[in-house]
Amino acid sequence: MPFGLYVDDENTIYVADSDNDRVLAWSLNTTSGQVIAGGNGKGDTLNQLFKPTDVIMDRSTNELLICDRGNRRVVRWPHRDGLHGDILLSNIDCFGLTMDDRWFLYVTIIDKAEIRRFKLGESHGTVVAGGNGEGERLDQFNGPAYLYVDRDYSLYVSDSSNHRVVKWVKGAKEGEVVAGGHGPGSDFKQLSHPFGVLVDKMGTVYVADQVTPLRGTDVPLMQQARWSDNGTTVAGGHGNGEQLHQLNMPIGLYVDDDNTIYVADSVNHRVLAWSPNATTGQVVAGGNGKGSALNQLVEPRDVIMDRSTNKLLICDRGNRRVVSWPHRDGLRGDIVLSSIACFGLTMDDRWFLYVTITDTAEVLRFKLGESHGTVVAGGNGIGARLDQFNQPTFLYVDQDYSLYVSDMQNHRVVKWLEDAKQGEVVAGGNGAGIVNNN
Repeated sequence: MPFGLYVDDENTIYVADSDNDRVLAWSLNTTSGQVIAGGNGKGDTLNQLFKPTDVIMDRSTNELLICDRGNRRVVRWPHRDGLHGDILLSNIDCFGLTMDDRWFLYVTIIDKAEIRRFKLGESHGTVVAGGNGEGERLDQFNGPAYLYVDRDYSLYVSDSSNHRVVKWVKGAKEGEVVAGGHGPGSDFKQLSHPFGVLVDKMGTVYVADQVTPLRGTDVPLMQQARWSDNGTTVAGGHGNGEQLHQLNMPIGLYVDDDNTIYVADSVNHRVLAWSPNATTGQVVAGGNGKGSALNQLVEPRDVIMDRSTNKLLICDRGNRRVVSWPHRDGLRGDIVLSSIACFGLTMDDRWFLYVTITDTAEVLRFKLGESHGTVVAGGNGIGARLDQFNQPTFLYVDQDYSLYVSDMQNHRVVKWLEDAKQGEVVAGGNGAGIVNNN
């Protein structure tokens, strides 16, 4: 997953190759990159990186500056033949970096929703934008990502979760919106989780915009997308069975960037991957009979991709657990959550995992590594009230962290705003039936 990039005077491109925990340099007209920082596995030693998100060149020293986000530090690294880096800033929730012509370093700080300016050698810095808590006011940010500083020392910041780019004039107390700011979307006046930002000499702002994919897919779907009148079979279609061209009670599915479809093939106790135009699937998890060993599954219900690790997360319902499994050549999984009556799974862009729990009629949100989680929807017993569910199954989380939950036995889909005490019905809710409002 490439994030930040930098182009030097020789047109060499430096890329923060986040999921591979390294920075690559691509010379002009080359077909492969060269590892110049990290590349020694995920870790916190000085020859390692952990999910870097940005890289720039300190022109005063001809060294790279890297936001080593997973290690909460900014490191300095020789841009040629460097065996290790040196820590420049530590205990900092950095994301984006830039420098001005006075050699001041600017850093976006995610957890404090602010931009700090550092004189190299200083450890504290000065808040030059934001710093007023997370929010959508013009003196606030919500997920500041990348930034650009112009010749007048004005800052342009991609305020990702506010879907806008904001310009802060030097010394200003608040910014002004120069792109987006009309909510997420694909209209020309809108942005959707903008990341990279660049401003040319004429003041034109260029933005790397994202269309956030739906739950269950990494394939971006535009608002104008419409269903085809005639569907095409892309997996299975050869009757119930256990052959690789068959499925038996397929339930959850997930589509990745390459249009590979992952299917929770429940009765066959496995997850299959179907590449585009393939006529058979490939077993990527389970497939070793029903059982509780770490190479087995029992009636899996859902599968998603954890984009922070490139591993599958599987609701192994029959074993009452959620397991993490390598999506390629994985011989076994690891237990992420146990003793849990899971059904559906999804993740947001903060890497929180959401799980529908059928026996307690609730949705729990987990920070990966935690075992208890927080109730974010339901949790008030089984029922038909708007603060209840009756067998919640699959779910989706949108860009504003609202949850959409298929409340199966209540024959409805319910939307829960973040921190809401009850949901609102957005589909169905008129009893079981086949008329248009059911």
